[in-house]
Amino acid sequence: MKVLLYIVVFSMIGFIILQELGIMLGAICGILMAFGYSNERRLNLLEKRMEEMRHARDVE
Repeated sequence: MKVLLYIVVFSMIGFIILQELGIMLGAICGILMAFGYSNERRLNLLEKRMEEMRHARDVE
């Protein structure tokens, strides 16, 4: 569900940036940016979890 929101938001941004190149190109760029952004968020969450686990292990 969140990915759908990212696609809408980033396709709007892509449309605004690339308006003179055409609507479709802007929408495609927006979708690619949305997937990149959501994947980046997931990676950041994974890194945080790994750090927490390492910290918990160090405390023991």
